[in-house]
Amino acid sequence: MTFANLLILLFLTFSFTISQAESLKEEKLYKNKNWERFEYHLKEHSGTAAVFSPSEKLIHGHEAEEQVPLASVAKVPSAYFVLEKLGKDYRPQTQFYLEKSNLVVLGEYDPFLTTEEIKTIADTLARSLKLYLADKIDTLKIVQNETIQGNFFDRRIPPGAKETFLQYNAMVLPVQANFNSIKFRKRGRNIAVYNLRYGTKSSRIPNKLYGYLRSFRNGTYNVNLNYYKRGNVYFGDYLQMFLEKKGVKIKVVAETPKPESMELHYSHFNSKTVEEMCEVMLKYSNNVIANSLNIMASYQDCTGVQASIGAEKLNEFWESKGVDLILEEGSGISIESKASAKAVCEVFVHFKKYKYLLSKGSFGVPSKTGTLSSDGVTTLAGYLPDNQIFFFYLPEKYGAKLRKSMVRILKRGIRANY
Repeated sequence: MTFANLLILLFLTFSFTISQAESLKEEKLYKNKNWERFEYHLKEHSGTAAVFSPSEKLIHGHEAEEQVPLASVAKVPSAYFVLEKLGKDYRPQTQFYLEKSNLVVLGEYDPFLTTEEIKTIADTLARSLKLYLADKIDTLKIVQNETIQGNFFDRRIPPGAKETFLQYNAMVLPVQANFNSIKFRKRGRNIAVYNLRYGTKSSRIPNKLYGYLRSFRNGTYNVNLNYYKRGNVYFGDYLQMFLEKKGVKIKVVAETPKPESMELHYSHFNSKTVEEMCEVMLKYSNNVIANSLNIMASYQDCTGVQASIGAEKLNEFWESKGVDLILEEGSGISIESKASAKAVCEVFVHFKKYKYLLSKGSFGVPSKTGTLSSDGVTTLAGYLPDNQIFFFYLPEKYGAKLRKSMVRILKRGIRANY
């Protein structure tokens, strides 16, 4: 062995010894009674957990490699995927094309096509039709995806559907008025619908929705239309209504497949950016937004747009970063969307630059909850005040109550000299 090789060997041995000493020092630093109390709850309820230090190393773990259901914590890896693939300033488009005497609509699976957004589209479109296309357009065609015209969590392809996918768009799903919910007051035959977000009054109600709301007794209600299938109102219903109000009468039909020869006439960019959409999705844990954004981001890489393909792209993205996730869809509503506590903390290491999008809620730290009540799943992940990252899972039906007390333990400090 030459003298130079001997020096290199001594240097490597010395470096390894220092690194090992630092690791032991850090491990000792984080061993205290608070963690023992926290771990006691995990053992009692068959839970799992992991905690990363500010230097992004695993310092505490209890069954940290075990795969567990994530519930809505899965929305964090979905949000990161969308923000990285599309960019935080990206705004989805709704495009209108000319095709002979038809106006053809294509979209990007925009989850924020609210009544306010559709009204803005209709205002601009009505002016354009009157100025440039008067008496030239008689039909508005809304292009639908052939393979998935119902519930977009359904992985089955309808009989006879082609294997090649068209551009997907949000038009095939019901537009849920005013961010999935409406507030309305009924007095006899009179119904006033209010926008929950801004408190403004809607001037007109599509007949389909009006007939549904008339079935309620007199009073004031908040109704989530996701759970009232008879109240489904589609993009075309609202667009046609707002155009008629502007004096433009046009027939609206669903169209499959997309016409081959078209000329772009008008592009509407949603008023919300992807960053703003992700913030709302995380704050209110909205499943529709999560899955819509996931499919929108997945479409950038492929023509397939089913929820299963969106999940495939999502898993491929995290696999490329060395993080092992099994996500069936982007929202976490599937019990089969799983990861280990350690893997979740690795996701949150990446998500640090977007942690301002997380709400502190009742826990006092930027975090994301997850609950699958029917399956008895309770999860929580986030950032502690000293930049530690944590995740824990409790397979208890009433784990939500215990979750708060466990966060209090974490905040009190799970390292010496806190």
